[in-house]
Amino acid sequence: MISQSGRSVVIETDFGLHVRYDWHHSLVVGLPSSYKGYTCGLCGNFNGNPSDDFATPSGSQAGSVVEFGSSWKVPGPMDDAHCRDDCVGGCQEKCEHKLLHIWEGNSFCGIITMAGKNGPFSQCHRLVDPEAYFESCTFDVCIGLGQRLYLCKALEAYADACQSAGVEVYDWRTIARCPAKCPRNSHYELCGSACPATCSDPDAPSKCKRPCIETCTCDEGFMWSGKQCVPEKKCGCSYNGRYVPAGNSFWTDEDCRNWCTCDPKSPPKGPFASCHSILDPKQFFEDCVFDVCAANGEESVQCDSVAAYAFSCQKAGVAIQIWRSPFFCPMKCPANSHYELCADLSGVACSGLAEIVPFNTGCREGCECDTGFVFNGETCVEEDECGCSDGQRTYKVDGELYNLPVVLGEESLVSISQQGHQIKIETVFGLIVTYDWNHELIIKLPSSYYNLVCGLCGNFNGDKTDEIQNPAGELLSNVVDWAKSWRTPNQEDKKCSDTCQHDCPACDDKQRKVYEAEDLCGALTAKHHNVFEICHEKADPKPFLDSCVFDMCMNKGDKKILCQTLASYTQQCREEGVEINGWRWKFGCRELLF
Repeated sequence: MISQSGRSVVIETDFGLHVRYDWHHSLVVGLPSSYKGYTCGLCGNFNGNPSDDFATPSGSQAGSVVEFGSSWKVPGPMDDAHCRDDCVGGCQEKCEHKLLHIWEGNSFCGIITMAGKNGPFSQCHRLVDPEAYFESCTFDVCIGLGQRLYLCKALEAYADACQSAGVEVYDWRTIARCPAKCPRNSHYELCGSACPATCSDPDAPSKCKRPCIETCTCDEGFMWSGKQCVPEKKCGCSYNGRYVPAGNSFWTDEDCRNWCTCDPKSPPKGPFASCHSILDPKQFFEDCVFDVCAANGEESVQCDSVAAYAFSCQKAGVAIQIWRSPFFCPMKCPANSHYELCADLSGVACSGLAEIVPFNTGCREGCECDTGFVFNGETCVEEDECGCSDGQRTYKVDGELYNLPVVLGEESLVSISQQGHQIKIETVFGLIVTYDWNHELIIKLPSSYYNLVCGLCGNFNGDKTDEIQNPAGELLSNVVDWAKSWRTPNQEDKKCSDTCQHDCPACDDKQRKVYEAEDLCGALTAKHHNVFEICHEKADPKPFLDSCVFDMCMNKGDKKILCQTLASYTQQCREEGVEINGWRWKFGCRELLF
């Protein structure tokens, strides 16, 4: 997510990276502790030891700051006069000047270290060490021959660091004679909102969780539109997720055929304009921007986000206009079908497969079978190719073929049905078994069986410490021996082994840290932008996290393991009444459906 916060632009990622840049001299990069010792570059290796931070790409320590900076220089034009490895006339490692003692005093850089009630930053010293900022300030002011611009920028940097740490700072600008300059229709605030109201997000301050910052705030009745404050009624337009200031013009297509000008007074136009008054697009827009940003601009994510709004509009009974094109989010339809903005929902599928959706319009955007063809669940076929009359899948039970759902036994002892990607078996005595045909088998029993069962699912007595018992009731210390003791006889199955062929692999602490990262298994418990957080009170994510880390470790980071675990947790949440959306594309699981 990219946003403006005071004078700075802020970049936040779902894996914890935080970058703040003031467009001038201050760049702050933050990472969670899980990356400790795993970084390199101009910000060091994040190992807690500043003495070895001057490592070059080869791993050797640079002999000077200039050599260190030069080693990480990215390839660029050789004639770029603005990008030099050193200073014109040589770089000064230390600045010496007869006025240095003045610049170190309390009228200049000494403001940073000034203690007591007269020090505007005195309350910050215990949380943010002022020494490095003081040294940087004196060096910059000395090199700049006392120009107040360098002093003000240095003090700004320390003030920002203090406020980011949640510390209150006092009016340092008056003491340092560094007046703040704000654009027209705005005013300076020492402790203003880090998420100001903008034309594209008027409610930003009410959702802001960041500490206050010194900033320019728009006057009452005005909002930020780019770099200026404008009357609320003169805010610009939004087009395809992009804010356009009033009066600005832009091309709406890649062929540069349609030229539009933002006129806030004109009625809204576009394929979804008729839906805006029925279904507020704001939340869909915000989700789309975040999702596309998190997916590094992946077009399919953008298409899914727009399609979600189209789906909701049609479900609400609103007729929308065509928004797809051969160049933007084209829909790929299976053989013997074609795209329709308002596809017929009835009479187009094999019996039993017609999707029942409460659409007021009686249609939805999608693929519609050509004349003479019907949908069989996967593609469009001729009607006589539908197969079973109920249109369901066929399964074997004790060697006999059945179409699901099916009820077995004269007294309906067992029922078997398909639910999503899972098969579900239910018995009259309360046993419920679900299996996803891949990796997850879940068995549930009513409480009347408390402490009356045994096997690989434990003894159901509420005590996890005595689960590993063999059929004789003996408590075992080894999981492999425990599993082996419950193995059913099958001498011909060569794929079923009691243990590893050699030593069983282990997961060390270093590997665990990798897979516990917030872009992998740690996504379940991530502190930032966690799509699973809404379910934590209903379903504990910790067992799923531990299982995910171990399984990924054992399978050398196989991404399919991650997707399977997230799907399992999502299913658990669904059973608890919590629906989680948007996680498959976010973690690259779109192509790994079971």
